[in-house]
Amino acid sequence: MKKSIFLIAVSVLFLIQYSIAQEKSQPESGKSVIRVLLTPETSHLAMQWAKEYSGVNPAMNLQLVPAGQYEFNEEIMAGNCMGLMNDRDLVALQNGQLWKLPVAREIIVPVMNSGNPLAETIIDKGLSPESLANMLRNPAANDWGTVLGQSAGTPVHIYSIKDVNYDNELSAFLGSTEFSKQQVQLENSWELIAKLQNNPNALAFCKLTDLMKPGETKLPENIILLPIDRNANGKMEYFEQIYENPLDFYRGVWIGKYPRELISEVYAVCSVLPETPKCGRF
Repeated sequence: MKKSIFLIAVSVLFLIQYSIAQEKSQPESGKSVIRVLLTPETSHLAMQWAKEYSGVNPAMNLQLVPAGQYEFNEEIMAGNCMGLMNDRDLVALQNGQLWKLPVAREIIVPVMNSGNPLAETIIDKGLSPESLANMLRNPAANDWGTVLGQSAGTPVHIYSIKDVNYDNELSAFLGSTEFSKQQVQLENSWELIAKLQNNPNALAFCKLTDLMKPGETKLPENIILLPIDRNANGKMEYFEQIYENPLDFYRGVWIGKYPRELISEVYAVCSVLPETPKCGRF
């Protein structure tokens, strides 16, 4: 499924090649320019796609431009470019005339070290949203043993990526707006992976794309998905068993077995409807 999502994304970038009226050639390079605006939430994903796209389209100069909400609104509505944005930012545009095409899903996942001393119990029971909320907001519950109803002594080490904020998604999922200030903030996804791989007590919420490149089907060594006990009955029932590997997980997401609050759609957007010349051929 991840491969198919990637192919859809690349196809959209091909569409951009033909659809933007402002596309032009640079005399000094002879390359056509494609300008794509990005929000902070879509920049990492877009950079991965751009690398692959440029590799098979060397004649194209793909310009990825980070933009704030105001600039995004102005540039998109003026028809100067296309943009990549998630569904929450799309709502903020408040314009029903935009053309939009879903190209991918961004999934926020809880992950842990496979060598966690209580890993077998965690995999068997899972953790409910309430348990995860307690871990994030209550320092006294910041212990793997305490959360699992066992003796304390296995502290949770929570990591996050600096300047990346999932508070809105986590608030909707966990039913809480209070999160621990004890999280260790890291500079980038590579540092996050290293911490998760080397610390048996590690826990992190991150995007799956922070851990896996397009087309990959395995998580980095020593990192596993933390199972979510959605009905909070203290065991992972058959319909909840989607966390063994990324392929099973993608299937579970696709058929609705993963919390919707932790999933956001990514859209390619343009100022006008696709049947008009400005957004061109399909």
